[in-house]
Amino acid sequence: MIIKEYQTLDSFFYEEIPRCLSQRNVRVSENTEWYLTNLLSNCRNRLLSEKEGFESVTLLQEKSLSEPSLSKRIGDQCLIWVGIFYDYIERIGNGQINYHCSVGSLSYDRFANLARQGQDALRDTYLELAENFKDIGEALRMIDIPKNLSSKQIIDTLERYHKEGKIRDLLILQTNGINPQQVQNVIA
Repeated sequence: MIIKEYQTLDSFFYEEIPRCLSQRNVRVSENTEWYLTNLLSNCRNRLLSEKEGFESVTLLQEKSLSEPSLSKRIGDQCLIWVGIFYDYIERIGNGQINYHCSVGSLSYDRFANLARQGQDALRDTYLELAENFKDIGEALRMIDIPKNLSSKQIIDTLERYHKEGKIRDLLILQTNGINPQQVQNVIA
């Protein structure tokens, strides 16, 4: 796996996040790239922390009514769910993906608006995350996409894509230089 090429998780994300954003044609500022790198680097600690961990988005939304600063945490958590844990969310249902994208985007927007313009250096980053939430989530899904697959792996992935239509399989094929529609036209 490609992560073995890097000495630290930070250096892995530092290189992979810009590559994935570029590959999906998602344009964000350097501050937003930095934010995403830190978010994902710290994700491991959050997952293992008994204190913080991941709480139900619905419960966090309720709490955020009296504690608006939780909006950032909701946005972060939703971005991790739709970016890194997309396959899990997709198994629960496609509506969950749309739900987490909407809630995450609105939460970042709300958090950005809590900060007075010019007083929070990351205000523009939160606005950018809100505006590009779905696209950033799609780019983050590419972080663990396998590259340089064998012919058999490509054929298996192609068959699975045509059977199930999973976005992850499409990304795997595209990353490996395969356009499933063109291949289907050649086969047909």
